[in-house]
Amino acid sequence: MSEVYKVYVQVERCVGPDGDYENIHDVDVAQFDTEDEAVACAESVPDLRACLRDLLNWGREHTCPIEPNSPHALLVRAHELLYGKEARAS
Repeated sequence: MSEVYKVYVQVERCVGPDGDYENIHDVDVAQFDTEDEAVACAESVPDLRACLRDLLNWGREHTCPIEPNSPHALLVRAHELLYGKEARAS
């Protein structure tokens, strides 16, 4: 059996004035064949998230919400899922 490396997100909530956290949920994000691939993925998450936000913002600003075959609604929905409905471009 070959080794498998997983990257997962642990969602935590601050529960005390001393900065204590409790685990709320673990989510498997991806599975890799090598440790190097898994580490590279985990380390790139903040930059990838920022790039995705910028791409989604660009797409929402440069696509037409009423034009047929426009990806505007898809871009708006993806942005809402990742950053919330009230999130604004930064």
